[in-house]
Amino acid sequence: MLFDTVINSLKGSKFRALCDIPITLLDIDTSYQTGYRTGRRLGKLIQGWNEAKLEPITIVPHYDEHKFYIVNGFGRVIASQFQSPKYKYLSSIILLEVPKDIEERRKYEADLFAYQDRETSKLTHLQLHGAKLILRIEEVRLLEKMRKKYMFSYSNTRGSKERGVLGSYTETLALAKIGESCFKFVFDILTKAGYDRQRNGYLTYLMRSLKDMWKLYEDDNGEMKKFLIRYLRQNTPLGIKAKSVTKYPLLDSRTACSMYMEDILVRNLDLQPRRESKGNKVVFIQQDVV
Repeated sequence: MLFDTVINSLKGSKFRALCDIPITLLDIDTSYQTGYRTGRRLGKLIQGWNEAKLEPITIVPHYDEHKFYIVNGFGRVIASQFQSPKYKYLSSIILLEVPKDIEERRKYEADLFAYQDRETSKLTHLQLHGAKLILRIEEVRLLEKMRKKYMFSYSNTRGSKERGVLGSYTETLALAKIGESCFKFVFDILTKAGYDRQRNGYLTYLMRSLKDMWKLYEDDNGEMKKFLIRYLRQNTPLGIKAKSVTKYPLLDSRTACSMYMEDILVRNLDLQPRRESKGNKVVFIQQDVV
């Protein structure tokens, strides 16, 4: 009845309408956006709350559910419930010209959620994952395919990771952008070396180092993969990092690990080195042209 009352009040509006909507009628579609908001971002919204600067949220009516789904402003909805007194209504832009087909409507919402401008709170790649999956973004679809193959999971939190949890969603997405061959090279090595069963086995410096080796020595990928699986089995993720930063103290840990892994391959597989360290920089070695 409450939903119908709101809709009836909008008669005469064609494309959109501005209206105060009861909080109880608001919801989100978790297939394209997550209900999670980091403490820092949410805290910023709560502490900086200013009624005069509060932008209306953007919502889409779901007549089949008698609710309004949020496509922009879920953080503001959460923050409104930390005010005193809590908000019972929020000013909302209601989009009225939306697809009637449920699946097409979901794509329409996902597109709005993923790509409209948000200066106040930029969405992370992980928060956009579901929306881009619906929109059939190629690298996100490949990432989802590889997630099912290798059984890894994502995490919003920083710091130490449990086994099977990615150290960085963004770094893994970068692998997907390169392509399936590179992705499989990296994850085949990590899983066959048992790192999928170790804490911090999918940390950024490991994946980036393996990605670098795939790029630098693409012609030797088969032999290199076999060696790296054997080598990693005899070492731990944190042990490799410790050896890397000890040898290259002037480099950041990710670059140091990449250089250290290249050194191991050059020494054990009799490869021609492609890079060298000069102070706090890494430069490519000029290759002789035959």
